[in-house]
Amino acid sequence: MEYNIPVYNYNSDPTKTDTDDDGLFDGMPRYTKDDKVAAPKDSQPKVKNGNPLIWQTHVNNKNNNIMPQHYNSGDWSSLSGFDKKTADELVKLLLKFRNTINNNSKTLRTGALAIKYMCEGDTVLGAYILNFVRDDQNMAYHSQPDTWQRSFGYNDLYDDVFRIGSYMNMGKLEDNKRDYVLWMWKGDYWNLQSGTEIGLYRYKGIYSGTEQYDVVDFEVPMKLYLYYNEDGSYSNVFSWEPTDAQWWITGFNPDYREANPSKMTTIGKIDLSAHEDIYHGLKVSETYKDIKPSNLLFDDSSKSVWVIWN
Repeated sequence: MEYNIPVYNYNSDPTKTDTDDDGLFDGMPRYTKDDKVAAPKDSQPKVKNGNPLIWQTHVNNKNNNIMPQHYNSGDWSSLSGFDKKTADELVKLLLKFRNTINNNSKTLRTGALAIKYMCEGDTVLGAYILNFVRDDQNMAYHSQPDTWQRSFGYNDLYDDVFRIGSYMNMGKLEDNKRDYVLWMWKGDYWNLQSGTEIGLYRYKGIYSGTEQYDVVDFEVPMKLYLYYNEDGSYSNVFSWEPTDAQWWITGFNPDYREANPSKMTTIGKIDLSAHEDIYHGLKVSETYKDIKPSNLLFDDSSKSVWVIWN
């Protein structure tokens, strides 16, 4: 007698809470002891998104409630705002020199790193110039929503400068229409030391042969965390859950001076529930650069993009 036994291609293992053993649960988010979401439901049950130790460390950190939410009210910088038209002209002028900069990258890197070592430790001045302020728990410095960088947008030349002048990893995901891009960075931020950033930008046009992106004209809830892996255990460089909505969320901790991006893990959450078209455009896109699909998780219930970037 012959039997026809059906074979199912399961998206997850129904006998396990965590099919791929990455620390994320297949059927539900991971919660804190007071029932707040600490980690998303695994939208890729057969793909490792991080590892169990980093997610357990993150959940523990959330349970310990070391989560700054406010800027230090006495630490505001006055360097906010910059004329957009003037900024655009400066960007166009700078981009004319992009090939020259890249063709001389080795010489420029030698000089940049020499300057970096000479300027080591002057954190307060650097933070003031960049318009970064501390959180109210003094864990790290952070960007503000209203800041002079907003007028300059972003382009690949800025990443070229990061590569030449520092030790930095960067990556991005463009949406399916190539209108919006989610950009992220982690690494050595000179006198600000260890840091990470995530920004949301919209395509503007071609400036001197380079794609230019403007900052989006809105802010959304964002959260950001940075962990450092030393000998198999993770320490929390900073956590940042600002009550102020952001277009660009950042954190820099000058106490972590061994700023090695290969040992850093960025976790972030970008809530796009008020902009579902952007959320869905990013979710279906396959235009990844310098990151992998496993570095991003899409939470359909909250319309949020989670970053887990080792």
